[in-house]
Amino acid sequence: MNVYFDLLLLSVMISIVSSLVGTFLILRGGSLTAFALSHSILLGIVITFLFTRDLNSPFLPVGAALTGVIIVSLVEFLTKSRFIKQDAALGIIYLFVFSLGLIMIAKYAANTTLSAKAAITGNIALIPFDRFIIAGYDLGPKLLWITILVLLINIIYIGIFYKELKITAIDSEYAHILGFNPTFINLSFMFIVSITIVTTFSVAGVVIAVGLMVIPPATAFMLTKELRKMIALSIVIAIISGLLGFFIAWNLGSVEISSVITIVAGLIFMIVTIFTRSGKN
Repeated sequence: MNVYFDLLLLSVMISIVSSLVGTFLILRGGSLTAFALSHSILLGIVITFLFTRDLNSPFLPVGAALTGVIIVSLVEFLTKSRFIKQDAALGIIYLFVFSLGLIMIAKYAANTTLSAKAAITGNIALIPFDRFIIAGYDLGPKLLWITILVLLINIIYIGIFYKELKITAIDSEYAHILGFNPTFINLSFMFIVSITIVTTFSVAGVVIAVGLMVIPPATAFMLTKELRKMIALSIVIAIISGLLGFFIAWNLGSVEISSVITIVAGLIFMIVTIFTRSGKN
């Protein structure tokens, strides 16, 4: 078992899977949605855990993803009813749900690896010790294979609904005129985003779940407005963030890998911002 290589590969894979769907979130202006989802799925994880009593249960990501979809649907209902603006609805609901999730962890999952600290920064250093073994062959960390599976699901989903996702993100009414179903696209996309966040959350908590889903795509958006190039640039920036963040965290020792990866992504964003602004002046 090579812990160094496992953590390095996992850091890169998590970076790729997050930035891929994050590109479409940024295109939709949905960075706050990612922030809200990453916090609200904690409640779904805790509730599902109370029923299964197994943190490795395959029902955990499904329950968390469904919770994310419910939260987003609730926000859309409040926004469309004009009771409250979207940003305020997102802020209020995600804080309420996240706080409730933390309370339930303290009450019902205090003696498990699902802790408040893990919810924020994750347990990435422990992931390599939970192995995927078939017929005596060690195939690596289980979560690495789960991440690869989620990445394949995301690629297939985006490949099938690329045109619909692009048009719906720009103008949902125009998409409806063209014969698309914006409601289905929005809800199915949020389900994909929720599953992605659950996977990232399991590795590195809320910090990296939000950071890698928002920062690399936002950086790419400053460099190009062409969607295909934006996706490619976002993935490249995410990989660089994952590699550099991991190397720095590994050499520094007792620091959270996820936090350092997010910091590196943020620094890249600031550098690109400075150069793009100076280039316009």
